[in-house]
Amino acid sequence: MNNACLLLSKRALGAALAQYAEIMGEPFPVVPRLDILADTDFWALAELEADGFVIRFGGGVVPTLASLWNDAFGDTDFVAGAGTSFDADFSDTIHVSLVWLLFHEMQHFELGHFDLVGRSFLSETEQGKNF
Repeated sequence: MNNACLLLSKRALGAALAQYAEIMGEPFPVVPRLDILADTDFWALAELEADGFVIRFGGGVVPTLASLWNDAFGDTDFVAGAGTSFDADFSDTIHVSLVWLLFHEMQHFELGHFDLVGRSFLSETEQGKNF
């Protein structure tokens, strides 16, 4: 994992926490710790820790998002849109994608999923990693 991925991820977490507080009128109950692994895969999970929870994701998340958005920006039909052209900055699309990924993982904590399954993982794919 490189420093750019870590910086982008920390920035996205800060934005997710700020947006949550703005919309909900109170801060998120626990600030999650980020743990970005050095693999090249696209995956993410939330896991309980003694004093909160951690969001772990693969080192391939940011490069995969960059590749996805690079392809999208290279597709003239996508950019042309359906009646309204797609007007966004490349780096902003990666940022917003990371924010949404972190929101998704944060919701596992807020919705009480860990109360249901304890320390077990909620896998959304049959091809999930074994941890």
